[in-house]
Amino acid sequence: MLADIARLTRWPALPLKTAADVQEMLQQVAAYLIAGERVEPRRVTALTGVADRLLKAMSLAQLDEELASVRSENEALKARCAEYERLLEESESGW
Repeated sequence: MLADIARLTRWPALPLKTAADVQEMLQQVAAYLIAGERVEPRRVTALTGVADRLLKAMSLAQLDEELASVRSENEALKARCAEYERLLEESESGW
């Protein structure tokens, strides 16, 4: 089955370094499993497992995005605090 998936998709050449990469790979595997001409119990079982993992990967990808956003906001707040401290020091030294 993996040889068929590799032949029909970009996987396994797809680098699996992030949750989004895993999510994309799982989407391709799910598409392969769904594409069968008839319902096969093995495919249904495999698809159930892939769907479960895909949902978890989607959650991880969303958490990664939120973490990046929070980190960016944190860095911006640090820069603002540093600027306020600099201005405060300047105003205190001018007294």
